[in-house]
Amino acid sequence: MKALYILRFTLDFLAAALLIAALAYWGMVNLAHELIGVGLFMLLVSHTVFNRRWYGSIAGSIRERRRLGSIALNLLLLFLMVTLLATSLLISQSLFDFLPQPGGTTARDLHILVAYWVLVVVGIHVGIQWKTVMRVTRSLLKIDHESTIRTWVLRTLAFCLFVYGVESSFVLGMGTRLSGQVSLDFFWDFEAHSLGFVARNAAIVGASSCIGHYAPKIIRYLRHFRRAA
Repeated sequence: MKALYILRFTLDFLAAALLIAALAYWGMVNLAHELIGVGLFMLLVSHTVFNRRWYGSIAGSIRERRRLGSIALNLLLLFLMVTLLATSLLISQSLFDFLPQPGGTTARDLHILVAYWVLVVVGIHVGIQWKTVMRVTRSLLKIDHESTIRTWVLRTLAFCLFVYGVESSFVLGMGTRLSGQVSLDFFWDFEAHSLGFVARNAAIVGASSCIGHYAPKIIRYLRHFRRAA
């Protein structure tokens, strides 16, 4: 596999890791949070550059109905990331505090709301691209043959991750976060359970990935079943 492809895969993984780390805002100083944010957006710029040909293929892909969902999701993710960047500049207290900050509390609340939607959408995006992820992983591990046992082990792990991710969404109050409602669920004891917070957010990304990967398959199966009935 080309080294450039491996580099892209590594940078994308690092971007997801930084996103999860940035959510632990109350467990770090503001400067660290903003530095993580800058690193994240630099990686997103590199991701956009690497995938620039995709934007030119949108017009042709729209004609293929099966790709409309993927295109819409990617554009939604782009919109969310731009909004996340804009609001981060409006509420910066360290790196960009010299900029006008007319947003105040509204911009901060929107920043938090969008950040958690990005977490979910990124997970779904990864799930849709899961075949590519597995192809790269198999190449890195030099796996060149199919294995029924390995397949079912991975599916079992995916199911466990999905269950843990769903449970984590309740523990972290994701419904509250995604609806923009401020509650005590936002506060976490980072001194005692900082790694737990990171692990649960990672599990939510994993659960979203399972949805992105398996939902289209389930939908296709149901459509086939209805046609056959």
